[in-house]
Amino acid sequence: WALFFLDCSEPFNVSKVHYHNVFPTKLSTYIENGLPIIFSKDLIYSHKILSDNSLGFCLEHNEIKDLDQIFEEKYAHYDSFLININNFIRENNLEDAIASKLIPYI
Repeated sequence: WALFFLDCSEPFNVSKVHYHNVFPTKLSTYIENGLPIIFSKDLIYSHKILSDNSLGFCLEHNEIKDLDQIFEEKYAHYDSFLININNFIRENNLEDAIASKLIPYI
């Protein structure tokens, strides 16, 4: 499991447009290493990719205190998260995309 939980309820000096639309490289590293991700809804673009592809599960801010219980419930789905991660990697492999789409133009 990889925990990527950002509390954006408190103001900080980053544009909302930025943190709503960012996909941190840390998430790519977690995915490439086959780690299901526990994430928040605050990073909207990241949330969409992670939830649409079932690469882990989302926590609300008020649920972080119940993480142990939620984790136990979600553990039953661990194998399906791994399958989804492997499918996502296979379908979105950057090396294959470079070889098939860019190299002919280089």
